[in-house]
Amino acid sequence: MLLRNLKIGYRLGICFTLILASLTIVTFYGLEKMEFISNSTTRMYKHPLAVNKAVLRITTDIIKIHRAMKDVVLASNIDEIKTTLTEVGKLEKEVYDNFMIIDERFLGEKTLHKKALTLFYTWGPIRDEVVALMRSGEDQKAAFITKTKGANHVARLEDAMKALADFADGKATEFYRDSLNAENHAIKLMSILMIITIVSVLILAVLSTLSITRPLISLKDSMLNYKGGIPEIPAQIESRDEIGRLSESFTKMAEEIKRTTVSKDYMENILAGMHDTLAVISPEFEVVMVNRPFCELLGYEKDEITGKPFKNFLLNKELFTETELTGLNENGYFYNAEKVYTAKNGEQIAALFSASLMKNNSGKDSDIICAAKDIRKYKKAEKMTQHLGRIIDGSLNEVYVFDSVTKRFITVNKGARHNIGYSMDELRRLTPVDIKPAFTVDSFEELVQPLTAGERDMLHFETIHKRKDGSTYPVDIYLQLSDLGDKKAFVAIILDITTRKQYENERDNFINELESKNAELERFTYTVSHDLKSPLVTVKGFIGFLEKDIQKGDTEHVNDDIARIGSAVKKMEALLNELLELSRIGRLVNPPEWASLEETATEASKLVAGHIDKRDATINIAPGMPSVFADKQRLVETLQNLIENAIKYMGDQKNPRVEIGCRKGCGENIFFVRDNGIGIEPEYHDKIFKLFEKLDPKSDGTGIGLAIVKRIIETHKGKIWVESEGCGKGSAFCFTIGQQPDKVAANS
Repeated sequence: MLLRNLKIGYRLGICFTLILASLTIVTFYGLEKMEFISNSTTRMYKHPLAVNKAVLRITTDIIKIHRAMKDVVLASNIDEIKTTLTEVGKLEKEVYDNFMIIDERFLGEKTLHKKALTLFYTWGPIRDEVVALMRSGEDQKAAFITKTKGANHVARLEDAMKALADFADGKATEFYRDSLNAENHAIKLMSILMIITIVSVLILAVLSTLSITRPLISLKDSMLNYKGGIPEIPAQIESRDEIGRLSESFTKMAEEIKRTTVSKDYMENILAGMHDTLAVISPEFEVVMVNRPFCELLGYEKDEITGKPFKNFLLNKELFTETELTGLNENGYFYNAEKVYTAKNGEQIAALFSASLMKNNSGKDSDIICAAKDIRKYKKAEKMTQHLGRIIDGSLNEVYVFDSVTKRFITVNKGARHNIGYSMDELRRLTPVDIKPAFTVDSFEELVQPLTAGERDMLHFETIHKRKDGSTYPVDIYLQLSDLGDKKAFVAIILDITTRKQYENERDNFINELESKNAELERFTYTVSHDLKSPLVTVKGFIGFLEKDIQKGDTEHVNDDIARIGSAVKKMEALLNELLELSRIGRLVNPPEWASLEETATEASKLVAGHIDKRDATINIAPGMPSVFADKQRLVETLQNLIENAIKYMGDQKNPRVEIGCRKGCGENIFFVRDNGIGIEPEYHDKIFKLFEKLDPKSDGTGIGLAIVKRIIETHKGKIWVESEGCGKGSAFCFTIGQQPDKVAANS
């Protein structure tokens, strides 16, 4: 009775307070026991276990010291003795440090500790005696003392340390036993307390539940009895809690309903004042009553509708579908079904239709109320919206709509979803920042601020989009802020400008390449005219000398003139041949094939074997170099030029060496031809690849070799450069071959 007079909140509060108090008592008791166990464990770690660790380290160091003293005895010179004694000194210091730990944390009598420490102190004289004997050359005597006196002393010291360890183990066992007993005692008491707490909680829960559910069941029964009509005012529940007040309110409501009656005229006035159409039909589906908006919508007079089957005014002559009938029978209503009325003039009128069953005084089904709303303008707008939606969704351009506040995507058209790689469900969890790696949340907010503030109507900018697979593509964006129902939304029209960017890059590359080729052509024209002119001048001059010497009959000078003319002609021929070879590169291409760099380098070195043997040079070719898909003949020509060039510029190197190998760099293979020759100063690293450029004008050759190599590598979409620290430091000519195909695909 006491619980019934308290509010439900107070009852639940008392129950929860008692439960919380019980759990608090159990918790505090458990914490106390856990603290005791923790203290026991801490004592065990701080004292016995710490002593045991120190004893183990001392024992290990003593054994190491004894072994080190054996090394002293076996030492062959004073330096070895000093080195070993240094190690012995370090080990002895570690032993003293561990004895200090034992002294600090040992819980038993100090006698065992002092005995062990004294034994270690007496080790010093034995060590000094052995060292003195070794330094005086008495090796045998030192070895004897180490094996006898030293070994016995170590054994005694180990026994003393074992005694310390045994005592520490005993203390650890004692602490562990105390901790285990405390744990068992705590478990038993906590189990008893938990059982008592659970039983108490169950009793309180049952009492509280019964005090609440019994009056609720009584109130429910009264409501069910009242549901069929208004036979009588339900009995009020006598209690002071919330349920009593609810019962009092329900009784007052029943009295008010009983006093209230609504006249038929009053209801008809209400129906006539409605904006939407309303019709009441009988259980036989004939029209009993309609309001004025219904007549105005269909163009009939009221007497032309009343008493007629309601289906006569529907386009498909079907009043209710099976689903709608199920809704009426099971729930008493259905909402928002689309139906089409037929007006008197034949016009078809789309309407949003709802129906609900009326009950008579005995609670049985009576007439059916049918309400409808004219939705023709909404259907027209919906069709237009769907049409525009299909146009936007089918657009090849990307269209993104995202919330102006949260920035999350609302809708994204098909073209954008296809290109970006996300589904619509995934995109609704993303914002523009998630697909625009160039922006942060703050920088994007700053970008759209002029639109949000109304300072601009549209933004136009270029950026990068990141697809779901991580790939990126350039985009051209037109962004504006629009109304989307009752909120603002950003609309972005986006053009994928990958193709345009490619064309722009190709155009820029072509212009740069064209400028480079024009510059190269100018240098080529100047150089060719200069270098070819030199042997022609030589030929012309010595022809004049030849004529004079023939007239004089000077045979010796005639032969010299002919030799010089022949030399100039050979030089001109070499220049012309190399220029012809240079012009062919890029025009005459052999079919590419998979070529092993190791085999190619071997073949190239055989072609210049005469130069190698003449200079007595060593050629090292790294085994296992990767194969490349390239013009093998041009690749041999490249390596041949580089090897020959390396041997030519060895200088006075006594042991000339050329190394051909490969290394990894920036995700590609970098091949190199490295020598230990005269080297190249940094300011000449680019100059040497130009036409007719020679660092040593007196050297053999035309100066076209490296230009040919550069042209071959560039034809293969690769790069070539030289690495050298300068004069006397050697050089490394490095090159790459352009992007390689998949080996299986290339073979196919």
